[in-house]
Amino acid sequence: MTRYTKSKQAEAASIAELQRVCAEVGMILRLTPNDDVGLDAQIEVVEKGMATGVLIGVQLKSTAGSAEGKHYRFIADRDHFGYWARCSLPVIGVVHNTKWKKAVWIDLTAAATYERIKKGPYTIRVEFDENETAFTPSLLMDQIVPRMLKYVHVRHTTWEIRELLQPTREHIKIELPIDSNESELVTKEREQAWVELVQIVFDSISTDEEVADAGYRLSWYFTRVSDKQQEYVKDAFQDVNDFQLLRLIRAIHTSLENNADPVAELILDLLAYVPNIIPRIEELILGRKIPSNFMEAAIQSVEYLDEGFRQDLRDAADYNSPYGASSHQPMF
Repeated sequence: MTRYTKSKQAEAASIAELQRVCAEVGMILRLTPNDDVGLDAQIEVVEKGMATGVLIGVQLKSTAGSAEGKHYRFIADRDHFGYWARCSLPVIGVVHNTKWKKAVWIDLTAAATYERIKKGPYTIRVEFDENETAFTPSLLMDQIVPRMLKYVHVRHTTWEIRELLQPTREHIKIELPIDSNESELVTKEREQAWVELVQIVFDSISTDEEVADAGYRLSWYFTRVSDKQQEYVKDAFQDVNDFQLLRLIRAIHTSLENNADPVAELILDLLAYVPNIIPRIEELILGRKIPSNFMEAAIQSVEYLDEGFRQDLRDAADYNSPYGASSHQPMF
């Protein structure tokens, strides 16, 4: 006779609760039947109706104990903590109390430290707290997802990709004055080259290296070109949108990563023509519109333009940098 055991009932109830919480806030849940090997599910983060490709692993456990669903134990072992530490995606644990229909969550990526893997403890005790540890739709949106995104070091944000998918703008054609000391043909060729450099800086299909090289050349030759050409560059930077600003920050990051600080400084000299440039970069940082691996470049850009160290931004950003503030001196 086939029996539907209590453990199977508890597992089904816990899965149903996981599905309910994700569905209520519009997150995509994918169950991963695994015969007790690997993760139990993956949550794909959805931002403004757009699937982001950012995944959160879920280790799900059920319990029927504890007084009124207040006390929880997440029981694991050394091998599991080692596994969560190796995972390429952030992982949370969810313990669901089937009797009281409550659940708590645990940041397993943070918990899987070297010390814990070596020495334990391998059981984590959690108190139910509606504002901190409860696995609810509101906390999934307000606490769990933002914390998990901090672990995704190389990530293009949703708004950035949405902008990138917009149709490429048409090339800009302008007429620049002719230097009386040059032939008309030579002047036209130089004018066109200048226009193309500006287009490379703002074209969504340009690579970070191309943007850095074009920005460097524009800044380097800026004082040697005509007033009309200078005004063309200034006008272009007057209308920089957030997506284009992020592309320039990425180019600065590329320059700093390649130990080309003078290139980064020349690009920043161009950014000085952007209206309200410092508060705009601050807004991108504090609004977490900048992927974490470009955060150091953004903060150093503010420090360079503001001519001062900005510990407040570093504290507020709470990021992990690939070359880090401690390993790279501020440019100013």
